[in-house]
Amino acid sequence: MPPMNSKWITAWSRFAQQVCCDAQLWLLGVLLLQLFRIVLIVAFRDYLSNDIRWTELALALWTGFRFDAQTAAWFAALSFLASLGCLFGDASSFANRLRAISRSLLIVAVVIVGGVDLGYFSEYRDQFNHFLFGAVYDDFRAVLVTISKQYPVIKSLLLGAGVFAVLWSLSCRMTARSWLRSDQVAWLAVRPWRRLMLLICCLLLCGVTLRGSVGRRPIQRKDAATSRDAVLNKMVLNPFSALRYAVTEKMKLNSGAGLEIFLADRDVRRAVQSFASTSDPVADVDAALRRVAQGPKGNPPRHVFFILMESYDGWATLERYQSLGLSERLMDLGRRGLFTRKFLSASSGTMTSFAAILTGLAEAGIVTNYQPLARRPFPSSINPIVQRLGLRTRMFLGGYFSWQRSDAFCLEQGFQELYAAPHMTQSHKSNEWGPDDRDLFDFVLRATDPEKPSFNVIMTSTYHPPFSVDVYGRGFPHKTVPPDLAGVFQADADYLRVLGHLWYADQMLGEFVAAAERKYPDALFVITGDHTSRQFLNKHPTLFEEMAVPFVMYGPSVLRDVPVPPDLVGSHHDIMPTVIELLAPRGFEYHAVGHDLLDPNRRPIGFGRHHIISRDFIASRLPEKECQSLNGSYFTEAPAELSKLQAEYQMLLGVAWWRICRGTELPDSPMTSVSRTAELK
Repeated sequence: MPPMNSKWITAWSRFAQQVCCDAQLWLLGVLLLQLFRIVLIVAFRDYLSNDIRWTELALALWTGFRFDAQTAAWFAALSFLASLGCLFGDASSFANRLRAISRSLLIVAVVIVGGVDLGYFSEYRDQFNHFLFGAVYDDFRAVLVTISKQYPVIKSLLLGAGVFAVLWSLSCRMTARSWLRSDQVAWLAVRPWRRLMLLICCLLLCGVTLRGSVGRRPIQRKDAATSRDAVLNKMVLNPFSALRYAVTEKMKLNSGAGLEIFLADRDVRRAVQSFASTSDPVADVDAALRRVAQGPKGNPPRHVFFILMESYDGWATLERYQSLGLSERLMDLGRRGLFTRKFLSASSGTMTSFAAILTGLAEAGIVTNYQPLARRPFPSSINPIVQRLGLRTRMFLGGYFSWQRSDAFCLEQGFQELYAAPHMTQSHKSNEWGPDDRDLFDFVLRATDPEKPSFNVIMTSTYHPPFSVDVYGRGFPHKTVPPDLAGVFQADADYLRVLGHLWYADQMLGEFVAAAERKYPDALFVITGDHTSRQFLNKHPTLFEEMAVPFVMYGPSVLRDVPVPPDLVGSHHDIMPTVIELLAPRGFEYHAVGHDLLDPNRRPIGFGRHHIISRDFIASRLPEKECQSLNGSYFTEAPAELSKLQAEYQMLLGVAWWRICRGTELPDSPMTSVSRTAELK
C-alpha cells in the first residue's frame, strides 16, 4: 500500500477514534440532563395534574431529549473541532485534554445549575425565567441572607458534593473504554467511500443535535408545550435551555429589537392610535394617552393613602378559605367601601409593579427604574399629576433605599418626601428586607400632617421571606389546619407559620386604617397587593388563585355618594385614573394607559404583566397559553373576544416599551428591516 495512503488511513483512524469519544461525551450530557428532568418530575409530582396521561409524560421526555441533545452538543463541540484537526495532524492529545475539561465542566454545571434550578422551581414553579433578573437588580446581600435562612444551604452543598462524586465516577467508567475496537476503526478508515460516509454522518449528526431537530427549523421554546399540564410543560426544558432563553429574551428586550417581542409588525403608530380617545391621528405617544377628568363623583379626599401590600394574594379572600381568617381586616374594609377580587398586578415583582404604578406605563420587562428616560417623570407619572391637584407627595418604603436604586428613582419620579427603614426603626428590629409593618405604619401616622393635603404611597414588606415575625406571639390562632381545609391543605408543618405573616400584615393594615381614619376623616385608602406570593394552600391552584390580587378603596366621606358598578374588573393600570377622577375638577387633563374603574361605560377588563382578566375568565396574554374560567375550569372553546384582547395587550406593552426606551415621538412609518438596522447601529 502506498505511503500516502497509509498516512491517510492513520489520520482517519485517529479521527474515528476521537469522534467516538466525542459521542460518548455527548451521550453523557444527554443522560445527565434526562436524569435531572426525571428527578424534577418526581420531586414535584404533586404539582402535576392527577389525570395526566403516560403518553404526555413520554412526549415531555422525548421533547426534553431534543433540548438535551442540543445542549450536550455544545459541551462536545470544542473537542469535536479538535477531532476534525486529527485529519490534518496528530491532535489526539489536544482533543483528549479538551474533552476532559468539557466533561468536568459538564458535571460541575449540571450539579450546580441543576441544584439552583431545583430550588428555583420550588419557589416559582418554573425553571429559569424573568424572575432570575430580580437577583441582578435586587439587594444581593439581602437575597443571599434570605436564601441562607430559607433553605438548608450547608446540607445542599454537601449533597451537591456527593452527587458530583457519584457522577464523576460513573462518567469515568462510561468513557474509560472506546466503543470501537482497533479492527473496526481500521475497517472505517481503509476505504475512501467509508471515510466519506463517516465524515458526512458526523457532520449531519452534529448539525441535527445542535438544532435539536431534523425538520425545517430548530427546536424552539414553544415546542415545550407538549401536554395539557402547564407544570409538566415547564419541566420539558433543561436548566441550560431555560437559562439561555431567559437571557436572550432579556437582551432582546433591552436592545433595539425588543419592540418585536410585542409588535411583530413594528407598527408603533398603529398601536399608539389604538389607545387614543379620538379617531383623529395622534402626533405622539403622550397625545394618545391624554385623558380629561369628568369631575369629582363625591367629596374629593384631602389625603390619599395608597398602600401596596407585599405579596398580598387574592385567593386568601375567597369564601372557601375564610376559616383561616387571613384577610379579615381587608375584607371588612372592602365590605364598607369598594372591593374586587377580579384584579391583576402590573407585574410579578415588587419593583416592576411599583415602577408601572409610579410611571403610569405598563411593565414591559425592561426594568423601568434603570432606563435613562425614566430619570424624569413621564406625563403619565403620578407625582406631577397629584401635585398639580395640590397634594404633597410622600413615599414610605418598608425597605432600604439600597434596593434597586429606589431612592434615586423615587426622586426622579417626583416624590417630595422619602422615608425608608432607617427612619422607621432601629436596624436590629428589621430583617434583610425591611421593618415590621407595625413600625412602618406607626411612622406614617407620625410623619403626616392632617392640615396639609397629601398623597402617601406606602410599601409594606412583612409578608416576604425570610418570614421572621413571631406570628404566634402576635396572636396568629392556627397551629393546625382548620377541619374544613384538612382535605385541601397540602404543605409542610412550617407553612402555616408562613401564612401567619399574611394574617399579621392584614392585622397591621386594619389597625393602621382605623387609626388613620380617626386622624384623617376625609382620607381615601387605596389598597392592593404588589403581586401574588406564590404561596398556596394546595398544589394545584387555579389560574385565578395563582394570579389575582385584591383591590380595596375605603373612605366613607369620599365614597358615600359615589355609584359603584356592579362587577369591578381591572388591574394596577386603572388605580390612578380612578383616584384622579375622585380628586380632579371637571376638565382637568392628565395622562394614563388605564381607565377609571368607576366609569359605568368602562369595559370590565384588566391587563396584568402576563395575564388578562374579565368578568368570566382569566387568560395568558399569549395565544398559545392557557385560559380558564374564574372557578378554574377550562373552556372547550376559547372566549370569542380573547384573541382581540391578547392583541390589544401586546399593543399596550409595545407602546410602553417604545415610550420608556425611545420617547414620545413616533416613527414616520412602520419600522422596516432597513430602519431597524440603522437603529441598531
